[in-house]
Amino acid sequence: MGEETEKLTEFLSSILKIPKDSIDLSKLIHIKTQLNVSGHEKIVKAEIFEYLKNMNPRIDLTTSDVIYMTIRSTLEKCQKYESLPDTASFEEIKQCKGFSKNNMDSIIGISIQMNVPPIDTILENIPDASEENKNKIESAYAHFISDQITGNKNQKTLLDEIKNIIDATNIKNETIWEIAQICSSDICKNNLIFRSMKNGRYYVALATIIYLINEGRNYEEYF
Repeated sequence: MGEETEKLTEFLSSILKIPKDSIDLSKLIHIKTQLNVSGHEKIVKAEIFEYLKNMNPRIDLTTSDVIYMTIRSTLEKCQKYESLPDTASFEEIKQCKGFSKNNMDSIIGISIQMNVPPIDTILENIPDASEENKNKIESAYAHFISDQITGNKNQKTLLDEIKNIIDATNIKNETIWEIAQICSSDICKNNLIFRSMKNGRYYVALATIIYLINEGRNYEEYF
């Protein structure tokens, strides 16, 4: 019997109040891990990445980390409501502390749809854009990544608007860059947040390009 198994046997004997020789751990497999905060976080991140990879093999570590941080941030907000009054109704408690499967599916679905490819992949899909426009897209890229990491809710609104425009517009032979310009022009005209944002037009165009790439489109489909 190994040292760790011996310790476990003694522990179980003391807890269950039974003799050590009546405890058979020969078929028990156990793993000892150091559950400090950083170690636990690494384990959780790895498990989430493996789970998401099974859902979508194209997902990358950055997107997985974004999903982890979004879920963690959401749950931390729920924890702030530990002192609700005893008279609080179920609906009040649910509104403050609830986190449903639909919430989880929404976080994962949006993040996968906005799974940010490397900048080289994005630029390869807009060969018809000018060098100036490509440089602007590169500038917007860092801003977009930063917003993903911090869980900016404007990205969810933006994704919905992009999908609505593409669904409502008769887009057939346009390139990804042309579709991005259509969405950017329409959204910036009607949405003050993106209209007033520095490089907002290119931020929206970038989001559209990312969405189309993740939906399986690529430049060659149009020719």
